[in-house]
Amino acid sequence: MNRFFIRYHSNTLFAFGDRKDHKNKIVQTWKFNFKPDNEVAIYERLIPVKDLLIFTGLGFDLYINAETLDDALTESRGIVSSMLNLFALSSQAAWISLRLINYYDATEGVKDRKSKWFFYPTIQDDVLKSVRKIDKNEFSKIWTAYNRDTSNAFHLLIATNQLNKGFKSDSFSDKYIDYWTGIEYLTNTLNNKFNFLPTKKFPHCNSCKQDILRCPHCNTEFKEKIIVGRFDGVKKVALDKLQIDKKFFDKLYEMRSRLLKDARGVDVKYFRDKSSTLKLLLICSICETLDLPNDTINKILSLESLENSLTHPDLRFAQEVTLNELDVLGPIEAIDKQPEIIFENNPDHITINENGELSFSGKTKFTYKANDRVKFNINAVEQWGPNNSGVKDSQLNIK
Repeated sequence: MNRFFIRYHSNTLFAFGDRKDHKNKIVQTWKFNFKPDNEVAIYERLIPVKDLLIFTGLGFDLYINAETLDDALTESRGIVSSMLNLFALSSQAAWISLRLINYYDATEGVKDRKSKWFFYPTIQDDVLKSVRKIDKNEFSKIWTAYNRDTSNAFHLLIATNQLNKGFKSDSFSDKYIDYWTGIEYLTNTLNNKFNFLPTKKFPHCNSCKQDILRCPHCNTEFKEKIIVGRFDGVKKVALDKLQIDKKFFDKLYEMRSRLLKDARGVDVKYFRDKSSTLKLLLICSICETLDLPNDTINKILSLESLENSLTHPDLRFAQEVTLNELDVLGPIEAIDKQPEIIFENNPDHITINENGELSFSGKTKFTYKANDRVKFNINAVEQWGPNNSGVKDSQLNIK
């Protein structure tokens, strides 16, 4: 058996500490052991920005025992992905990407260790983003439950991955399908948990509802069919834990079927309004599969999701502009003739206050491009961000 060291970096919206900890150079590392003799250390990745240490994501260092490097890489990625998904569940915050950084042969007694390093020149670390501190006590409960019974590990891995995938999706219809797909992987487990077992039934008459034992034409005996209430367990979670009305749940399921079979005529607003309900239902279904206590489930449900849309647009600008002397420019493919505003931003000062809130200032430049006749008359300049943004405020010198 060989042993390998493998390192990954992940861009996450969750951390072990908050920005106040990071400002004070308090960096946490958590260690976990896996059988057989596999080890992983998870640590916060901080980079220096303007005399501060700013959180960018989590790093994963692993020792993996395996026959081959390919086996070790497969095993390590599975471990890291499952842990990221559980962090996302406990914090209702997304992890965005996972990058392999390097690996080497760590087998005892090897003199010349082969290694390989990977570089990503087109990817920059995100620093102006929301960050949520993981509740270590609640995560410990989730981690213990996850390892208590490994019979559902595969389905839980996919369900939690679908939850994070929904966090990252920008389309509400995509979120709807992501969450439903995660729920479907847990249907059999929840049916078994709540004793919704398969039953055998004969075909029956639609009018009198009596069983039909033989064909009235050829006298052939009918055999009993196995009937499974596929979503009975999920429905129980919806009704009992989330207090969802039965008719409302049936509508959610009906819309799922319509979307998968024929989405024509489906109002996109429906997915915007209902995807958040499905997200909570998937979270509850995962928690029920893990047999988590109600107080842990309620703490997770009480959190507002930090999703992919918060990674970059923590701060956004908009300009309302009147375009004077802009002629009709002909065919749509004449893209070089369209007016354009080019935005350049160069933050030169970043601070973190005593509450761990981030502020920054710098120079911002707008360049206006069009033919000589067109004039850009700026009516208003807007700057905004979501309520749970990782950026408290900004002061930018706009040119």
